[in-house]
Amino acid sequence: MACNSFCAVSIEGWQKKKKKKKKKKKKKKKKKKKKKKKKKKKKKKKKEEEEEEEEEEEEEEEEEEEEEEEEEEEEEEEEEEEEKEEDGIYYAPSVKLLAAYRSYIDSLPIIDQPEIFGLHENANIAFQMNETHTLIGTVLEVQPRLSADDSALSNDDIAYDLAEFILSRVEEKIDIELADRSLFEVDSKGRQNSLTTVLCQEVDRFNKMLKVIKTSLENLKKAIKGFVVMSEQLENVYFALINNKTIYDSRAYGDGVFAWRQIFSRRWGPLQA
Repeated sequence: MACNSFCAVSIEGWQKKKKKKKKKKKKKKKKKKKKKKKKKKKKKKKKEEEEEEEEEEEEEEEEEEEEEEEEEEEEEEEEEEEEKEEDGIYYAPSVKLLAAYRSYIDSLPIIDQPEIFGLHENANIAFQMNETHTLIGTVLEVQPRLSADDSALSNDDIAYDLAEFILSRVEEKIDIELADRSLFEVDSKGRQNSLTTVLCQEVDRFNKMLKVIKTSLENLKKAIKGFVVMSEQLENVYFALINNKTIYDSRAYGDGVFAWRQIFSRRWGPLQA
């Protein structure tokens, strides 16, 4: 009996211990769950706080951008007002009616100043000179070719005589093969003197120019006599001779036909030598 009672007591003690252990485990689990919940809450709070901070930063950035845009608009308006004060003529009118726009356009000057296009004042002088030359050239071109006085020379006679005068003084072509052989010598590396290359190029240019002069003036003489048709190119040479303009503008230098002829001879002389 004593043994049975002892066994019963020990079993009860063991069961109590087991229950205590279970309770402790449950408490630990509850504590862990509470800790996890707290951590989750903290994380949520952090996320919410971060999101709020980001939203606040975005709002601040948007406000700053809006302020900058407003400042830029104010600066542009101030610049426009300054331009209006400085110029008082050219500005974008702040009107809505079509009639108001038309009245503003009608108030603009007919001739614009070069400063509007970012040009110097001298650009206006160059423009006026070009317009004057064009006007004078047009007036001269429509002048009659025949003179009213029979004793005076006509324009055809003047152009014909000038063409003959220039042809009588036109130089002959240069044959580059007749040049000194020392100019074409090469060094030990087979290189030719660079000045010889330039010389050959200049001689070639002048020979082409001489050909153009001779053929155009000879054809002009024939056209004046009526043997060939007066082309646009020959007509330009014709008026250049009569009005003392530079012939062959694309290849010429100097101002006036006789100045051009003298400069051509001066440049041709050293090449012949």
